[in-house]
Amino acid sequence: MPLYMDVHPGLGDATPEDVAEAHLHDLQIQDEYGVRFLSYWFSDPEGKAFCLVEAPDVASMTACHKAAHGLMPHEVIEVGAPTLEQFMGYTEVDENDRVITDGQPDTALRAIMFTDIEGSTAISTSQGDDVAVELVKRHDRVVRAALEDCGGRIVKHTGDGMFVSFTS
Repeated sequence: MPLYMDVHPGLGDATPEDVAEAHLHDLQIQDEYGVRFLSYWFSDPEGKAFCLVEAPDVASMTACHKAAHGLMPHEVIEVGAPTLEQFMGYTEVDENDRVITDGQPDTALRAIMFTDIEGSTAISTSQGDDVAVELVKRHDRVVRAALEDCGGRIVKHTGDGMFVSFTS
């Protein structure tokens, strides 16, 4: 069954308790719609919630939200489990299915960065493959050390660059 993440922005003065209650309402009727609400994130300062849902389609998921509490998502993104894990990292949930990272509620907000060694093909052509390979290895060591220091994770390695994600 497809996996979706929906986005509920602009929840104003909603509290973590309000979002937990809405999630519980989803859980109470999810079987009627053939969906499964797996977990959620809430970013208190931004007033934004995210739900992770297994559903046959977007319409079933949004119908369940509408019937449960009326909070309709602004955006729905189909995600693959491996992609979700790469961006979000390993997640655990609390007793209310809220995602926890490093012992704190996770906001689901991520900073994304892409590195690229500009001119790597030209370096390989002008100075040889050995020099280019050593440059890429040096780049990888520097970036990996920075990721370790700053809590980043590699989403994709592209040869002479990396696509990385950080909790924000």
